Amino acid sequence: MADMFECKSAFWEYLWVTDQVPGTSTTDFSAFLSVSAALDFRKAIGGEKKIMDYCHFLALAGGRAMANILGTTVLDNTDSGEFTAAMVSNMISSEWNSMLTGIE
Repeated sequence: MADMFECKSAFWEYLWVTDQVPGTSTTDFSAFLSVSAALDFRKAIGGEKKIMDYCHFLALAGGRAMANILGTTVLDNTDSGEFTAAMVSNMISSEWNSMLTGIE
């Protein structure tokens, strides 16, 4: 009899939890329907290589601009930026670090 009670208790606990936690599924399928158009658009503007080249250019230019603002350097010191894909890392000086973190 105790096993039956534990089984019913676990079942009701499961129902309570599923009522309290929202589902992770979507009822809006428009994102899935737009995949074909998105791929066509990427092809129309020059393809993946052109998009990655542009992202690489933006990362290098933005990294240099941020380094000038912070008075530091970009952590990819090669002339071609070969270690930078589409994001860049900048060094932060100790002044900026203490100002941002509050730790000296």
